[in-house]
Amino acid sequence: MTIHFKNLALTPIFFILFCLTFTANAEPTSNREWKTKSGHKTTATALKVENGKVHFKKPNGSVIKVKLDLLSEGDQEFLTKHFELKPAEKPDTAASTVSGSGAEPLTGLSQPQGKTVGPIDTGNGSTYYLYLPKSLKLNRPAPLLFYTHSGGGGKGQLINSLRDAAETLGWVMAISVESSNQNPKREVHAINCMKHILKTWPVDKDRIHYSGNSGGAALAFQTSTKIRAYGVMPNVGYIPGTNQVKAKVVYGLGGGNDYNRYLTSFAAKKFKKDGFHRMNPGGHGASPASYYEDGMLWMHCKFMKKGKSKHRDEAADFEASIINWTNRIKKKNPMRAYSNACVVRDIYEMSSANARILNDIIKELEADQNNVLYHEGLLEIHKLSMKYFAPLGENGGSKKKHDHPKSRKAAEKLKEKYSGVKAILDVLNAMMKQTV
Repeated sequence: MTIHFKNLALTPIFFILFCLTFTANAEPTSNREWKTKSGHKTTATALKVENGKVHFKKPNGSVIKVKLDLLSEGDQEFLTKHFELKPAEKPDTAASTVSGSGAEPLTGLSQPQGKTVGPIDTGNGSTYYLYLPKSLKLNRPAPLLFYTHSGGGGKGQLINSLRDAAETLGWVMAISVESSNQNPKREVHAINCMKHILKTWPVDKDRIHYSGNSGGAALAFQTSTKIRAYGVMPNVGYIPGTNQVKAKVVYGLGGGNDYNRYLTSFAAKKFKKDGFHRMNPGGHGASPASYYEDGMLWMHCKFMKKGKSKHRDEAADFEASIINWTNRIKKKNPMRAYSNACVVRDIYEMSSANARILNDIIKELEADQNNVLYHEGLLEIHKLSMKYFAPLGENGGSKKKHDHPKSRKAAEKLKEKYSGVKAILDVLNAMMKQTV
């Protein structure tokens, strides 16, 4: 089947660009098949390359223009030789703005995109706040993050603080209003909200992610037993009782001296290589919004790695978004930019062209040893948690005013290595304290 280029979702190639001239006496190519990096094909004659675009003449006589750097590497090489294009200076790929698939955006929804709205009534007494990102794509169901807070949904402030990640990754977000620990019907309300969301909004049923804090995190795990999750992101939370969690990955959040730290660690360890424990310097409280966003990225990478072949255009958009996002935050927070770039590299594995750009960013940022130590510190803290904290959470139960000598000694040994990285040092100090 012949596919017209004007309707394609294209993945850009970023390596040496070529100058915008061609030889005056160059003849058009023969009529042949051309291929984009994303695998789409068409048959046409290349008339010339001008202003960085290839002029293709279709068999029906129509002429279309396609950017040279959107074609496969082989086709680019062919055209470079045929039209005797001169190589231009290689751009700074680490600072490049990368284009995605070109997929058409999804618009016209019954609620505005790019702002938190609500509360939305499900029709049976349950309500939720909602965030629909502007980055939604037509005919592409989106991942969902559904939050249940132990104190209730408030006015949706928490999901509002995660908009940057929601736009970067294309996630729909919602928070249950009636999720308070004091509400005996909170699980019923959570299920009602989920059913309404899945029925009403463009959400991928295979990519449901639950999150919550403390008792709200327990509710997140409970909800996953009724409507299956891909991922759960508990904050200072735990798996309640003997619930059989139905999820693929768990990204646990919590304070270094939180009284639920053993339970959160145990929940993450149950998922082995698909579990991670990310701690902050505090106790039993909220984690920074950036930690939630990092967890969203981690879970997104886990899914996309296994689904690249089925989600080719989405993979192109994800790779472009994460490169652009990393370039945007690296000046403000280089340690976080470096760490997340490493997560993408190590879990997801980008396509070759974009991998080169990402590696250039990583090389640029690893010139500052503190960036490297920050990422290594997060991994070390996770390992320490899995070794010392997780075994104490196996039998359940919160542990207040609890001291753990072995983990304290292990954290003490790491402090010298990370003495210059306050973000890591603060967490290690918290892990050495009694739980609160």
